[in-house]
Amino acid sequence: MNINAFLRFCFFIFLLLSARPLYSQTHISGIISGVLHQEDSPFIVDSTLEVPAGDSLIIEPGVELRFKRVKVDSIYTPAGWIYTYIWLEVYGTIIAEGTETDSIRFIADEEPPPGFASYMGIKIENSIIDTNHFSYIHMNHSYHGILTYFSKLVVENSSFIGFFNRVDGRDSSIVFVWNNEGSGGKCNGCLYFESIGNINIAGIIVRYTQYARILDNTYMGEGDGIHDGGGNGTLIIEGNYLENVGTGEDEYTGINLYQYVEDDSLLVTENIITGAYYRGIGMYGGGATISKNIISIDIEDDWGEMGISDPTIETVIVNNNLVDNYTGIYIMENNFPTIKNNIFYENGYNIYCAYTTTPGTTSSYNDYYPGGSGCFIQGEGDISENPLFVDWQNGDYHLQANSPCIDAGDPNSPLDPDSTRADMGALFYDQSVSIDDEKVSFLPTGFRLHQNTPNPFNSQTTIKYELAVVSNVSLFIYNILGDVVKTFEMHQRKVPGLYKLVWDGRDVRGVPVGSGVYLLKLQITDPSVSGSYGSSGNILTDQFYGTQIIKILLIK
Repeated sequence: MNINAFLRFCFFIFLLLSARPLYSQTHISGIISGVLHQEDSPFIVDSTLEVPAGDSLIIEPGVELRFKRVKVDSIYTPAGWIYTYIWLEVYGTIIAEGTETDSIRFIADEEPPPGFASYMGIKIENSIIDTNHFSYIHMNHSYHGILTYFSKLVVENSSFIGFFNRVDGRDSSIVFVWNNEGSGGKCNGCLYFESIGNINIAGIIVRYTQYARILDNTYMGEGDGIHDGGGNGTLIIEGNYLENVGTGEDEYTGINLYQYVEDDSLLVTENIITGAYYRGIGMYGGGATISKNIISIDIEDDWGEMGISDPTIETVIVNNNLVDNYTGIYIMENNFPTIKNNIFYENGYNIYCAYTTTPGTTSSYNDYYPGGSGCFIQGEGDISENPLFVDWQNGDYHLQANSPCIDAGDPNSPLDPDSTRADMGALFYDQSVSIDDEKVSFLPTGFRLHQNTPNPFNSQTTIKYELAVVSNVSLFIYNILGDVVKTFEMHQRKVPGLYKLVWDGRDVRGVPVGSGVYLLKLQITDPSVSGSYGSSGNILTDQFYGTQIIKILLIK
């Protein structure tokens, strides 16, 4: 061996001995604070972690926490044994801010047995001074997901996958749950216990919270989608896509509302509720404004298909689409809500009244087709004509240009965004825009994601969207597990107009994806504003900026 070769060999050995291992693990347990750095990841959580009061924990993008499946305690309940595992407990503040390309992962160290969790999740308690913030995180196989008591919480752009995962805000001052994806959520033979009674596991749970906003989330699983446990102050449930992928045998509800205080501020608007739910929206006391929702559910037990069940006399149901349910609205004991500007289409019963002694008289400017208004006396402006949806069987509930529901809503209602009289139904017909116009020769009045065409598709499909102002645009295609399979135009700055692109059914690697249901999400942000929520905690969304989601079906 010559001297140069020998020196190179020695230098190589030196690098091997002095360099950090290519794959290392950091074990953590007990009291924790400060910063978890990406270069020290993955972190193996051997026992419960605790962030003490007054301290903070910051987790950098790309960090992975792997929780050991260590049994801590067991409790016997009427539903059987419930086992508790290790937690990440926060009594101070936690900030876990990932990025679109570098998420933060809270995952099981090893796959649990089917139907079981691996760790309890993240519990935040008495953290009311600063806001705890999670963005671009991924959680799987935890029992509670994120659970809060008496705390401020923001969760956005994150995914929750597995049997028990959810976001649960209780007794908290501010809870924002925004733009997340979740699947799973079924608890086999297990009940969640609290003083108000037994409830099923749900994707998002909020109760006894001063202000909560649940915005633009996607939940596809078996279980309640969103569960309002009651006692909340201001609660806004807006723009969520909820689909029960089960059989409907467990009688789950898309949005479950337990409001015990009559003057609570509760708004349920612009949600899509579909799949095998027993009820689309179920109410148990209190009042609410239910507006611009699309509810179409289907289970084997026809009697269980209720679009909206048990509304109270204080409830206002306005500008919704109730389509292909066995019962559009199910009313008990003369609790007649205000029903206005809605479209009832292809339901077994548009309105069904149980244990009532008089017919309802609070219906006006609705389209009941076919079958009439059931136990309600048709009021002023009510019609019974085909609303002429574009393609309701494939999820496109926009109105055709000759729909009788255009400009047929209550003339005293607020004008539609195109400054014309209110339409009936959840989606107004924009009379300033031609849907089929391929030229960018108009100025839309808001942002909009059109249903892809064709849908279902085999080889390729066209996606169209509109912008009303200069915007940053991102499009994501997700599979039903919440994984991103394709992205388009990430953070691209666009001027107002109509845009279209083509998806060829391939993922980011160029590999064809399999047949099935996919979700396309259009995310529009203001290029002059950084972040997705301001210092006041208000989500920055309106007719110009926000998120819209459609369902795509690929058949090969």
